[in-house]
Formats: sequence, C-alpha cells, structure tokens
Amino acid sequence: MNKILVLLVAAVCSTSSFAQEKKEEVEKPIPIAQSFVTSHQGTFGGALLKYKATASETYLKDSDGNPVASMWSTAYTKDNVSDTSKRPVTFVFNGGPGSASVWLHMGLFGPQLVKVDSDAKKDDGAAPYELVSNNYGMLDITDLVFIDPVGTGYSRVIGKGKVEDYWGLMEDANSVAKFMRQWITENKRWNSPKY
Repeated sequence: MNKILVLLVAAVCSTSSFAQEKKEEVEKPIPIAQSFVTSHQGTFGGALLKYKATASETYLKDSDGNPVASMWSTAYTKDNVSDTSKRPVTFVFNGGPGSASVWLHMGLFGPQLVKVDSDAKKDDGAAPYELVSNNYGMLDITDLVFIDPVGTGYSRVIGKGKVEDYWGLMEDANSVAKFMRQWITENKRWNSPKY
C-alpha cells in the first residue's frame, strides 16, 4: 500500500512540475525579403525584346510596421525603357487561398508556357515539362506582374499575422490591392497605366 501511495504522490508531483515548465514559443526573427533577378530575351509582337524577370518577396505590414504576410510575385519588365510613365503594367493573379498565379503565368500570359498536349495522346501530363516561347505574349505592350495571394504558392502569413485577415473575399482583395500599391511605389510606376 505504501508503494502505491509513494508512486501516486510522485506521479502527481511530476505532472505539476511539467505543467509549470510550460515553454513559451520563441518567435523566429523574420529575414530580409528575398529577390532574384535574371535577364532574358524573346520575340513578342514580332520583335526581339530584352527583359528582366524578377521573382521577389514582398512583406505586407500591420499598422505598427511589423511584417504579417509574405507575398511572392514574378515581374517581367522590358529593358531600356526611357519613360516608364508611358509603359503600362498589368497585374495578373488568381484568388487565394488555393490557386497561385502559375496557371495564368505558365499557361497563358507568361513569356514562356508549359507545352501541353491537350488531347493527352503524346504526353501523360507528368514531368518533365517542355517550355515553349509564348509568341502571343503581351510583353511588347505591357510589363507583367504575376501575384500569388496569401495562401497560394510561397505566399503565407508570417510573424503575428492571422490567416483570417487574408482568407476571405474582401480580405483577399484588400491584400492584393495592398501588394499592388507597394509594388507600384517600390518600382516607381505610379504614372504608368495600370491594368
């Protein structure tokens, strides 16, 4: 009987000491936003065009200036444009959460597209994927910015952000609009026609 009592007291004491050792979650520091730039050329509108591709991360911030969401985008911008105020910029995106811009990017509007056998007779749809030039692309008439809303692609909530601030009809629209304003400001494109 004494052994059972000792074991019972030891069990109660050990669980209470474990409860007191409740660890606080350590908040990880948020790294500097990433950006990757490459140079390319392609034929658009019948003319050879040089352009830059920029895959970048943009932080949306709360009212205190703290990053609460990370949004990724890929921008294609024509090289050697003397007056960007006359060069249009077109924002392309699907809705989040759940659908990244990859379908519009690699299937319709991007400078290169994934070649797909629509009848599935020659290709089963599995990797590797062949890329082909998009001869009908719009890069000759507008710069293109493909946006992945929060909850799609690599875009996500970070820091003290909450998914409910981004996952909803108005929340999704507001975050994409905030991204657009920030991109336009950072790239000095306020005077450019915007679509």
